[in-house]
Amino acid sequence: MTQGNRKHIEYVRWQSSYSVGNEKLDNQHKKIIEFLNTLYWTLREGMQRQVLLSILDELNDYTLTHLREEEELLKACNYPDYETHWGMHEKLKARTFRFRKRFQYDYQAEFVSDFFEFLKEWWIAHITQVDKKYEPYLKKSDMTQSDNTRSQ
Repeated sequence: MTQGNRKHIEYVRWQSSYSVGNEKLDNQHKKIIEFLNTLYWTLREGMQRQVLLSILDELNDYTLTHLREEEELLKACNYPDYETHWGMHEKLKARTFRFRKRFQYDYQAEFVSDFFEFLKEWWIAHITQVDKKYEPYLKKSDMTQSDNTRSQ
């Protein structure tokens, strides 16, 4: 499969039902799904460890930015379950860090594949079940714009 074909075949597909009511966060979630699709095709094609590491590092960097921005927004709209939400993010970061450290020195395709499945399931469940809970608070605080400012 060529790089060009990857754009047309999505392993994980964004659905409008995933929207959390904030354009910026939705776009970030879409980008994370793009990373998951890239990772999936890279694994399927048996790419070298260094290529996988590069994709995982990009995904991790993007994830850290997204989580930080999401947490800032949740604080700004006084989301009552912020601490629990933050704790879930911290667990994801810790697990990703442990995986990345292990993967750097101990490459096993099955382990990488298992971690990919974890990431895919975590992100989809987190967006559709956990992130969706803050949607009413964003709306109530009128923070649905892409720049995270209140509408005038």
